[in-house]
Amino acid sequence: MCKIIIKIQAKFFWGWGYEERKVAWFAWDKVCSPFKVVGLDIKDIDRFNTTLLAKWKWKWRLGMEEDRVRRDIIESRYGS
Repeated sequence: MCKIIIKIQAKFFWGWGYEERKVAWFAWDKVCSPFKVVGLDIKDIDRFNTTLLAKWKWKWRLGMEEDRVRRDIIESRYGS
């Protein structure tokens, strides 16, 4: 699914709806770079998906953890 979304984003930037190939003036990693590094600050969907999955897995494991002391410390620091 991520590859499909990235393909749609690339088509938008490099000539949506044209039959012939257009010139890609920048590499995709440059397009996803922040403004400070001369990029367009477009979200890298693959990296964003991986980050979200890791966050959800971490939250699920924290909720299932039996070691209450460590869980209380993390909740006091970062909130519930």
